[in-house]
Amino acid sequence: MRDPAKAGSLMPKGAFGWDGKKMALSVSDPKNRVAIFHAESIDGMNSILIPRLMNVIYSCLDED
Repeated sequence: MRDPAKAGSLMPKGAFGWDGKKMALSVSDPKNRVAIFHAESIDGMNSILIPRLMNVIYSCLDED
């Protein structure tokens, strides 16, 4: 993640990961010490579902 505001993401700057064609997702976030893996078999939904899923996960984390 280079620019959370531009991406519309709650992920912090420096988080990194990979998303695949059929909803496979792997994210590592060193700042929050979080690793996320998610997998489904839905074609063509990554651009809609993955950003929303990530924001739901990050909205559940406590801020220090």
